[in-house]
Amino acid sequence: MATKKRMGIPVLDISEIEVTITGTKPLVLLPLGTFKGEKLVDNHDKVAESLKLYRRHDGQLGFPAGAFKEAVITAVANLDKETKAAVATGFHVFGEEETNMVALSGEHHGESFSFDFKKPKRTITLTLPVLNEWSAILHVQFVASVISGKNILKFLDDAGRRVGVGHRRPDKGTFEIK
Repeated sequence: MATKKRMGIPVLDISEIEVTITGTKPLVLLPLGTFKGEKLVDNHDKVAESLKLYRRHDGQLGFPAGAFKEAVITAVANLDKETKAAVATGFHVFGEEETNMVALSGEHHGESFSFDFKKPKRTITLTLPVLNEWSAILHVQFVASVISGKNILKFLDDAGRRVGVGHRRPDKGTFEIK
């Protein structure tokens, strides 16, 4: 591993790229923790609650930066161990400092989705926020000696096309590098 030295101590060479992505399928925002101990009723409107959870400190709608890295990790799951290790440790996506949310561009509307539960066996409908046309700018930092910027772009592209982010992926939430 090639490293620089500062005061005789090895320092990793960290690089950064900015990647603009555009949604190819609508992004569905699921309220975090919706199904944990909560008594859900049919036709429950979760739009306002979801939007509170996806607000950045600057008031803009956002999405967890870590979800984009998770999509890449999922996309490379079938590759060799070295590549998976490089992806897991060699790059990170960063959002806003306070919330680590990547800013989203796009207008939202409410859309109904059915959820099936096994215990007790039932189906309910929740209305969730959906962005039909959306985009984001990802700030990616990476250790150049572990993973190249070119590979990051390839892996992000694969993750966007095959995995996606958000609820109901990959039927929803897929994206492409612009």
